[in-house]
Amino acid sequence: MLSKIKTVVFLFSKAIPQSTVANPWFQQLERDYAVEAWDIEGIIYEGMPKNRYGTYASERSRRVSTIETFRIALSQKPPENTIFIFNMPMVHCMANAGRVVREIADNGLDYVVRDVTNSFSVATDLRWFRSRFQRIKRKSFLGYRNRRFWFWQSVKPPLFALVASRIVEDWFRIWGLRTRFVRAHSRDYEHFLELTRSGRTFSSEENQGVFLDASVPESADMIYEKRQPELNVEQYYGVVGRFLERVRKDRKLQRIIVALHPANNVPICDVKVALGHGDFEVTKGKTAEMVQQSRLVVGGHSSSLSLAVLFGKPVCHFCPATRGVLKSEEYTVDFAKTLGRRVNYPESTTLDLGIDERAYRWFRDRYVKEPDTAEMSHYEILARELQQL
Repeated sequence: MLSKIKTVVFLFSKAIPQSTVANPWFQQLERDYAVEAWDIEGIIYEGMPKNRYGTYASERSRRVSTIETFRIALSQKPPENTIFIFNMPMVHCMANAGRVVREIADNGLDYVVRDVTNSFSVATDLRWFRSRFQRIKRKSFLGYRNRRFWFWQSVKPPLFALVASRIVEDWFRIWGLRTRFVRAHSRDYEHFLELTRSGRTFSSEENQGVFLDASVPESADMIYEKRQPELNVEQYYGVVGRFLERVRKDRKLQRIIVALHPANNVPICDVKVALGHGDFEVTKGKTAEMVQQSRLVVGGHSSSLSLAVLFGKPVCHFCPATRGVLKSEEYTVDFAKTLGRRVNYPESTTLDLGIDERAYRWFRDRYVKEPDTAEMSHYEILARELQQL
């Protein structure tokens, strides 16, 4: 049982983003606690090629790549004043995180969950799940749940779970998690909040657009699951480049910037070669700033399209293949329909883009930030909740 928290350990399922460690609200936690960040990608995504692992110079940030080294690291943490925070999308990797949960609980340590997974994608999964499992007997479902997510039933639950919305809370409840839920907002709203509070907003738009990369041919999930991409690097970025050049000319834009997905490991120089059309600027880690500065946003099923909603930018929804080819197309169509638009395909003869203000307001209130949640960063909310334990 916790007495007074002295050490807070954040667990990341991917390489620890420098932007997180440099976040002023994250640094505020460091004034009150000894804060550490552990990269446990090698455990969550067992078998991931080691050349993908992050490297860290600081003792406070380190890689713990096997369950054996995790046990050793745990043994050095006093249970009475150490708390672990799962800083990852557990709605997507709960089964793999189960071993880590078990090790923490077996060592008498406490933990909390911070899962700010995009609520729109979770809502899509929920609809699919309910349509499938409503046709089977409850007993069969409970058996499946208890086999796959055994750790929620057999170990102590987190002290609380910080989630993006009621939708994410419902997802956890379906899988058997029983704890106190603290609703906050999406990861994109966190970026929006950080940008607007920092004073780094821009008073005028540039004559540019931004493309939000999502269909990453070499994403970590694909490598871990040994899935072949539906489009390779040359095919995907070749189609994207031709379409973006068309949008640039149609809208008389000076340029369109390509904002790479954070999990994209294709070298920027290779992306530029594959785009092939026009002189594209390719960036990574500046998505919120690029959306805020641009006149329009192009994207498919990137969760960062919610930044366009927050900044009031028109969206051009794009599917980088002929109708009916990609599995992700259904999600792209659903996203576009929710925002009151149609999907643009490579073969589309006219461009559909714009703003449906009513749809934008509804999307923001349901999937990005619910109206009754606090106007505080995730780390401010975590600090408040930790102080009350």
